[in-house]
Amino acid sequence: MLKREPYNWEEEYEKKLPAGLRAAGWFIQKYFQDRNIKYPAMRWIQTRLTYPAFQYLCFAYAGNIYSVLIEFYDGNASYVLDRDISNQIRECKANDLIPCTIVLRSDNYEPVIDGNHLILSDKHTPVAFKKREGDVRMSAWEINNFGVSIVMQDLEKEGNKIMSFCDVLNIEPQIWFEDKNGNRCYVIVNTISGSTKENTEYQINHNLLMRFINYNGFYAEVNILPNDLIAKDENGRVLMPSERFDSKNPKEILYRDHQFYINYRGLKYIEKQAAEKGVTHKKLYVVKDDLDETK
Repeated sequence: MLKREPYNWEEEYEKKLPAGLRAAGWFIQKYFQDRNIKYPAMRWIQTRLTYPAFQYLCFAYAGNIYSVLIEFYDGNASYVLDRDISNQIRECKANDLIPCTIVLRSDNYEPVIDGNHLILSDKHTPVAFKKREGDVRMSAWEINNFGVSIVMQDLEKEGNKIMSFCDVLNIEPQIWFEDKNGNRCYVIVNTISGSTKENTEYQINHNLLMRFINYNGFYAEVNILPNDLIAKDENGRVLMPSERFDSKNPKEILYRDHQFYINYRGLKYIEKQAAEKGVTHKKLYVVKDDLDETK
């Protein structure tokens, strides 16, 4: 068991983190490649640094999702922020994730732990991969992350630059990006599970709109529905077709590693005049097919 040192070393940690992230991802990926385990059996969920966040890397394997922080070991002790460990353990417990850390040598970024290189964050013991039997219900964080990822992929596909993102629940906006004209923009993402109907009752915080009134703001809604022939609710009851599309009271459950039907209609521009007046619901948004129209 490695000794974790609590003294003030945050600045040095932050400098090493980008290189450590690349090394950690490479060694984890190599572990699976050496065993001929490929996508989608193992798939990355998060590989980019973001803030605020409770993890640096995240991947799914055998029905489980592993949340990963990075520790640096200098030969005497390992270093990771106590608050990061606490936040990770709390969020993982709430969202059915497994909290892990990967310990890297601070000089050459080689992993300290053999095997899959991971240790449990709360117990500081090696991680043993075990297959999760049966269907596993997706957590609120997984669904939110899924929706944010879809919007980010679409933005990058259209030639925009992602500046930062956040998939922590209840934090808005989730995405900041630079459009093709160099404008800094934000996106509020609303991910709805179990329905494909548009939600016209979504309330955006008025103080948030006023805080970012000088930026181009967008609203994005992502609807996710299981793409299964037979759908069941959380009690195992088979749902009628009309129940599958009930936007006000969705009954369908999303499960990990299943296929999904995605309904994403693109960004909706938040009118600044409407934001100033505090108007909500439908009147707040005007669909813009081309981001150039917002300059």
